[in-house]
Amino acid sequence: MKKKPLVFIGLALVVIVGLAAVKFLQPTPVWEMNAKQFSISFNAISGSTAAIDDLSRFTNFEWDTLYTFAPYTPEDFRLH
Repeated sequence: MKKKPLVFIGLALVVIVGLAAVKFLQPTPVWEMNAKQFSISFNAISGSTAAIDDLSRFTNFEWDTLYTFAPYTPEDFRLH
């Protein structure tokens, strides 16, 4: 009878460790990493808070899409 509580405790620990591993090992999307770094850089330069919602006000040309890539992304990958 003493084995049942140990099995349940062991199973609970495995589930908790598994859920924690999934949460902490989930990679952050490139867009979120780049947007965060842009905000930090913008705040350091301007002294105010940056909102990544409408970057067209910082450019003098029209555009519809902003592409962001991880560092060292091969050029042939970017062109597809």
